[in-house]
Amino acid sequence: MKSFKKYALFILVFCVGFSSGITLYKLNIPPIPQFRFLSYFFFAPDEFKKLVAGEINVFVTRYTKGTPLFSDRPYVDTLGPKELEGLTLIQIPRHTKHKIKLDAKKPLTVYRLISTSNDNWLLDGYQKTDLKVNVVGKSIHREVVKKSFPPGIIDLFAGGPSVSSPILISPPDSGFLPTAIFIN
Repeated sequence: MKSFKKYALFILVFCVGFSSGITLYKLNIPPIPQFRFLSYFFFAPDEFKKLVAGEINVFVTRYTKGTPLFSDRPYVDTLGPKELEGLTLIQIPRHTKHKIKLDAKKPLTVYRLISTSNDNWLLDGYQKTDLKVNVVGKSIHREVVKKSFPPGIIDLFAGGPSVSSPILISPPDSGFLPTAIFIN
């Protein structure tokens, strides 16, 4: 009888723990975002390692659902549209005001995730897409805009004034290299 009680208690604890883990993962509740950020930080492939430009931390990686969108916050897009999957993601600090310059060797398209709490006039010339995202912080990013650029130097504002807008680049093999990021 004693072994049955131990077995039943083990099964109960296992089921509660397993269910809790699934719920934390699906709803992206802490500590899941922090674990994702740490695993990305320590196990990212060498070609996507951290870039330091002055005092600003900038990361370059491939976008997938669950990848942190900012270099200093673990916020992720919980919807993860398939159209953005695999694009090059430039992670900048969430509240930076610096301008980003890219040196593009080929034509490319820049996608920006925007927050309605921002004054998005800095993104004039971008066209709205039907893509929906859900990046939750104090302000929420819900929409995606895009703009095509010819080869050459591309000036991008970080966003603002309340929060920066994540930067995604298409096509992934556009000739854009991590060493081609400049911060003003």
